[in-house]
Amino acid sequence: MQLQIYTDGSCTPQKKGSWAFLILQENQLIQQGVGTASNTTCVRMEFFAALQALKSLSRGTCGQVKTDSKILVDTMNGLADQWSQQNWLKSRARPIPDVDLIKELHQLNSDHHLTWHWIRAHAGHEWNEKCDALCREAVGLKPSPDSV
Repeated sequence: MQLQIYTDGSCTPQKKGSWAFLILQENQLIQQGVGTASNTTCVRMEFFAALQALKSLSRGTCGQVKTDSKILVDTMNGLADQWSQQNWLKSRARPIPDVDLIKELHQLNSDHHLTWHWIRAHAGHEWNEKCDALCREAVGLKPSPDSV
């Protein structure tokens, strides 16, 4: 049975971040996680949400991860493999931002059978909107008008 995993991360202009994940089985919510961090970035929170979701899975889990973060999807669909072969550096030996999280995600991802998919933010995807609402509530913001 495949799981559906939704992740989201956000950050205020004051660098207060939040992350959330939802795990569904047969379109029923079976697990969720949410949290906050200070002095962070939106991208870091996107990676952290995915990391926390993967940490909660049993080894060998099959499923789809859906996120509105293109950089996360691109990273998990090939960039991380490329960077790992280049000693965790970009081309011309440039450092990779958030490499600590990317290394851990890359390792955890290898323990599962997951596919990574990008979905448009604020486009009516029910579970993505719920992740967004959890992130906003975690940092004390009202849910956006299009959040469910």
